[in-house]
Amino acid sequence: MKQSLFLLLIFFSLSTFGQNQSDCVSNTLIVKFKKTHQASTISTSSAEISSLKLKSASINQVKQLFPGHIERVLPRCSEKISFSSTSDADTFGLNNIVEIKYCPNAGVDFKEIEREILRNPNVEYVDRRHIFHTYNTPNDPYYTNGSLSYLSQVYAPQAWNILSGSISPIVIAIVDSGSQLNHEDLAANIYPGGYDLVGCCKDNPTPDNDPNVYSTNATHGVHVSGLASAVTNNGTGVASIAYNNAKLLIVKVSGDDFPQDVVRGYEGIVYAVDHGAKIINCSWGGANPGPYGQNIVNYAMRNDCLVVAAAGNGNLDTGLGYASVDYPAAYPGVLSVASVSNSDIKSRFSNYGTAVSISAPGENIYSTIYNNMYGYYSGTSMATSIVSSAAALVKMRFPSLTMYQVGEQLKATTDNIDGLNPGYAGLMGSGRLNIYRALTNIVQISDDVELTQNYPNPSSDNTYIDFSIPRDGQTSLILYSILGQPIKELVNTYLTKGPHHVPVYLSDLSAGLYIYVMRYGNTERALKLLVVR
Repeated sequence: MKQSLFLLLIFFSLSTFGQNQSDCVSNTLIVKFKKTHQASTISTSSAEISSLKLKSASINQVKQLFPGHIERVLPRCSEKISFSSTSDADTFGLNNIVEIKYCPNAGVDFKEIEREILRNPNVEYVDRRHIFHTYNTPNDPYYTNGSLSYLSQVYAPQAWNILSGSISPIVIAIVDSGSQLNHEDLAANIYPGGYDLVGCCKDNPTPDNDPNVYSTNATHGVHVSGLASAVTNNGTGVASIAYNNAKLLIVKVSGDDFPQDVVRGYEGIVYAVDHGAKIINCSWGGANPGPYGQNIVNYAMRNDCLVVAAAGNGNLDTGLGYASVDYPAAYPGVLSVASVSNSDIKSRFSNYGTAVSISAPGENIYSTIYNNMYGYYSGTSMATSIVSSAAALVKMRFPSLTMYQVGEQLKATTDNIDGLNPGYAGLMGSGRLNIYRALTNIVQISDDVELTQNYPNPSSDNTYIDFSIPRDGQTSLILYSILGQPIKELVNTYLTKGPHHVPVYLSDLSAGLYIYVMRYGNTERALKLLVVR
């Protein structure tokens, strides 16, 4: 390993975890305990909570977010894996994640409470309970002409002529404000088992099995549903790219009272993974990253799911701004979607940046809305669900592809639009979606070597590193100092193909910047890791 690589990496900017308190649930934290201290049930009286011994606040309520969770990890195939014990089954530690409601002592800032919790050796990470937001704006119909022009823009009619119909419909999870399950242009494509993780009230979530919406205020999820898989060729309403090759699992993650505020988005992703979805549509997001979100995204990837997320509408007011992509879209492994106009120009409102994977039409998009009606909306939300629909069609056409490969196929077959967007070249993903090319241009895609950012990062006593290899082979993962001196050998063995999840203990390291390097065959990947004290 050349020392010059490390000297170069030190200049890379570190991810900041700045947080806007207005976009977080007050006096609420997400805490993950280490597996070595796992209990089947974690409550206010559990040893894990008692060990916190907070001086800066009193704990009022503890809720285990995924009690008794047993995951079915599917490494690159569809066969089920049996587990010998609950601890084996929960490789991502979802059983250890709790939501803590607290009352701060007078004059205490929430950051002080977070720091106090992180000093506990039993704690893996602390995160805020972030509130995310849906991305759409209704449009005056006088500005529109051609109800479904976006379908021609991405060459959907040509794509429909070459469908194979060789496998069962793909399940797309609509993790959103809910949907209208009996809508005339959705009902036949609704997948059973939808769920409401919030219920009526944003501030007092009460889950139930009814993910329906009951007002026009919550129509965002209905609009997104129609773009993902409206019933097509039925003589009614609209058509969708998936052309009846996708079923919709509706997962409601916002309250009826504030449907635009997504308060259980990451729990919704877990529900979708565990209930058969292969594509998870997240037409929402926010500026705040955190270890909880990356933990959940990695879980979805490990189970061969494709998370498709909106880059965000951050430039809505000015059309200017700077390169920025919201979360979860900016997490490694997520297919991040920006919006373009019907002439392939970056939408005025659309976020942009190097984290964008692909662009799709997102202006004046006609789709289903509440009460068996139809309407026009704009936003990266719309562009995202269009890409999700296209992903289902690619999986239908090439059933042997993994979902990671489906995303790569979509990215590799876009139409380049850099020339039309000179100020955003390289910042709108690989180009604008072309579903016809995605179905006809066979791209040789292997599951390339993937190394993702550790989480949490910055870290204190421990962190996790995830990577994936395309074939069985000798693999090493080594932690280096910033000057290139080896510190820890984390992995050095012959591994089977697929994803791997590596715990890294840091309590014996000094604060500072480190580099972890993965080597597989002739391939080398390196990322930075920050240790804080």
